[in-house]
Amino acid sequence: QKVIERALKSIFQVKKTSCHSDILAAARATCGKEKGIVVILGTGSNSCFYNGKKIGFKTPSR
Repeated sequence: QKVIERALKSIFQVKKTSCHSDILAAARATCGKEKGIVVILGTGSNSCFYNGKKIGFKTPSR
């Protein structure tokens, strides 16, 4: 993630960047600041418990 952040900073010439996982993006989009369970279904499926701020428990795809 740090490599991606450095690349984005150099390309877009911004001071602050952040790079996170797709499951965190899905959790924030679906739950906002509330607790919830998020599942991404597809070729590489995974799920997690989101505590309203960060991923509390994650099951990786198999």
